[in-house]
Amino acid sequence: MQLPFIDLLNGIFSLIGLIIAIIIGLKLISKYFRYKRRDLFLIGLVFILLPEPWWPSNILFLSLILTGYYLKLEIILLIGNIFLPITTLLWLIVFNDLLDYKRKKEIYGIFIVQGILFEIFLFYYLFTNPSIIGEISGNVDVNYGLFASLYHLTILIVAIITGTLFARECWKSNDPKTRLKGKLIFAAVYSFVVGSILDILSASSIILLTLARIILILASIELYGGFILPNWMQKIFLKG
Repeated sequence: MQLPFIDLLNGIFSLIGLIIAIIIGLKLISKYFRYKRRDLFLIGLVFILLPEPWWPSNILFLSLILTGYYLKLEIILLIGNIFLPITTLLWLIVFNDLLDYKRKKEIYGIFIVQGILFEIFLFYYLFTNPSIIGEISGNVDVNYGLFASLYHLTILIVAIITGTLFARECWKSNDPKTRLKGKLIFAAVYSFVVGSILDILSASSIILLTLARIILILASIELYGGFILPNWMQKIFLKG
C-alpha cells in the first residue's frame, strides 16, 4: 500500500524508536545476569514496555506495508494499553528500591488499585465502545481519547516526580559518575515528557513529528546512560 509521506515517516520513526528501546532493554536485562542487580532487570523490562502507546503505530505501519490491511481497532487499542499498569508499577519498584521510600506498600497499593480499575474499564470500553479509548488517525497513528490520555498523563507525572527525586539524590554525591547518572536520568525524563507532548501535537506536521521522535529516541539513550553509564558516555561528559 502506498502511504502518504508523513505516515511513512511516522511509521519509520516509530519502528526505529521501538527497535532501539528493545535493544537497550535487552542489554539492561543481560547486565542483570552479570551484576545480579534487580533494578537493571526491571528497568530493562520498563524500556521494552514504556513505548507501548506507540506500538499501534508500528503494527499499523507493518500491517499496511506487508498486507495492505488494518487490524481491528479493538486489537490495536488493547496492544497499546494493556501493559501500562505493569510498566508503571515496575518503574515505581525500581525507583523505590533506589531511593528507599518509607511508604512503599502504600505507594504500590495506590497504583495497583488504579491499574486494576484502568484494566477493568479498558476491557469494558473495548467490548462496548472502543472509540472512547482511541481512534485510528490517518493511516498509522492512534489518537487516544480522554480515558486513555488521563492514564498516560499519570505515567508522565510519575516519571517526572520519581526522576526528579532520584536526580536530586544523585547530585548530592561527591562521585562525578553518580552526579552524571543523575543528570542523564533527569534529562531522560524531561526529554520523554517533551517528546510525548510534541508527538501528540504532530498530527499534520512533519517537522514536529520528526523532532518528537528524535527527542524520544534521545530519551532512551539518556536513560540507558543513567543506569549503565557506558565508557563512551564517560569520555564525552567526564573529560576532566
